[in-house]
Amino acid sequence: MASKDNRNPVAREVKAITLANTGAVEIKAGFALVASGTKNGVTYRVTRDRCTCPDATYRGGRCCHQIAAAIVCARIRRQRCEQHVSGVA
Repeated sequence: MASKDNRNPVAREVKAITLANTGAVEIKAGFALVASGTKNGVTYRVTRDRCTCPDATYRGGRCCHQIAAAIVCARIRRQRCEQHVSGVA
């Protein structure tokens, strides 16, 4: 049975932001490891197209772990861009 946040995209995004802001995302080469927000000690493997969590596996679509990984990747890209731009001036 799907949890309430699976049917609420705003709740999923809020969960993703929380995961991204609390260090729950570890970026690796080609994938990310994202800690579960509800199960202690559980980590999911995330790629652009997949996540090993039950939400992504059974519901389909992007889960909070994929969104959290995308947020962290975007932050990393922005930091790298800012470093290059600040070195040009």
